[in-house]
Amino acid sequence: MASRSSSGPGLDADERRCAEDVERYGLHLIHVAPNGDLPGWSYSIGLPDTLQHPELIVFGLPRDTAHAMLNTAADEIRAGRPFSDGAETDALLDGYSCLARTVMPIWYEPLVGWARWYHRSDGFQLLQLLWPDRQHRYPWDPDVIAEVRQRQPRLFEPDPDVSGMRPTSDSLGR
Repeated sequence: MASRSSSGPGLDADERRCAEDVERYGLHLIHVAPNGDLPGWSYSIGLPDTLQHPELIVFGLPRDTAHAMLNTAADEIRAGRPFSDGAETDALLDGYSCLARTVMPIWYEPLVGWARWYHRSDGFQLLQLLWPDRQHRYPWDPDVIAEVRQRQPRLFEPDPDVSGMRPTSDSLGR
């Protein structure tokens, strides 16, 4: 099924803005604010349509930082440097590599509702961009600082306990 169009009938103002942003800029960005045990996250909408690339999601960063990171990622994709599962890049955070990992579809419903609405299904790919601590350790490293681990669930893991999403999945009714 086709993705949404800004000229589609029955769209409310937010839906129209989302579709217009994808048409105009190649993507729309959503930020979900932190809430209790849930870290905040930001994600893209529209990349499969405009750049033939998976959507992107990043956790645990302030809105402006996360959106700058996602916009830089889109610029990298436009420049012919796409992201794939397991690939590292130095292009997103000054002085740090980031790692892309494929998100398990079990996490789509509770985390990327607007992308599901836009694509009219869960039939799209999603990559999580993970960032390290100051010692360049990722969230699964046993020596990573606790804050980095807590702010970045590992969405490439389907098990809530292994992924670090137990508080999230419990609070979202999973």
